Amino acid sequence: NKYDEGWKIVIVGDIEHPEVKGINGWCNNEALIINNCDEIDTLEIEDVKICVVAQTTITINKWETINNCLEKKFEKIIKFDTTN
Repeated sequence: NKYDEGWKIVIVGDIEHPEVKGINGWCNNEALIINNCDEIDTLEIEDVKICVVAQTTITINKWETINNCLEKKFEKIIKFDTTN
């Protein structure tokens, strides 16, 4: 999996949602959980490769908006659209 390959996992969703907590558990509770673009500006990590997944119940609009913001901050991104 991407976590084991050294990618920083970013979960788009609500930090309190059980699904997000479950995904984070598979990442040794080290994933970044983002629910809006403002939260991206507070990240102090750089030069990492990130793998973005989503809480399945978020909207396509939120998924696309947050990914656009992430692309402005990070160069190495892979995305798995796990929205319904």
